[in-house]
Amino acid sequence: MDSVMRQWWRLGGAGAILFIILVAVSFGLQIDAPTYDDPIDDIRAYWVDDGQQYLIGDYLFGIGFAFLFLPFIVSLRALLGRAEGGVNLWSRVAFLGAILVIIWGATSLLLGYPRLRRLRRGASDETLQTLMLAATYAFTGLIPLAGALFVLASSLVIVRTGVLWTWLAYLGAIEGVLGVLAPLAILSADSEGFFDIISFSAFIGLLVWVLLVGIAMVMKTEEPAAAA
Repeated sequence: MDSVMRQWWRLGGAGAILFIILVAVSFGLQIDAPTYDDPIDDIRAYWVDDGQQYLIGDYLFGIGFAFLFLPFIVSLRALLGRAEGGVNLWSRVAFLGAILVIIWGATSLLLGYPRLRRLRRGASDETLQTLMLAATYAFTGLIPLAGALFVLASSLVIVRTGVLWTWLAYLGAIEGVLGVLAPLAILSADSEGFFDIISFSAFIGLLVWVLLVGIAMVMKTEEPAAAA
């Protein structure tokens, strides 16, 4: 047990891997969810028939954020900060970006319950569509934008210090650009428009990057060297 605790960064990496697995299960429960531009009758039908299943997916997502993603980002913050040295500027920025991912992710999750409750109380079409749009913006716009801050700052430390696989930094640069562009999806009236595809790609890219960083942390057997 003592040897495991000495390799604390590996525990954080394992948390990242388990988080992605839980997210995949959550997505499986919500894969048939309608988009904001679907016919309002289809949206209502989904929330009546599958609303509880959607909320279970949100619950699993929330569990993953609290008990797996949070330990991961704390471990990654410590790992990057140890390698960066000094005032840990960019590792601190990365941690702040990850916290924003959690906050805006929670905003997206919490909107699921009001949608179901308001539907059961006879919500108007306008109210239901507004809730759909708000959740969509948080999920496909704000989360990738915060993720871009998290990934870009982390990648800067990685490429400067080599604390993890250097190619992760270059992959992170691509993901960061996608994340910055992702909020432009709100300008589209079509859920399958160009920027919506960019937004979806940014979200999936963020998950893939987290998974790869988690694997790199698990495979790192030597304690990270402290910068002078």
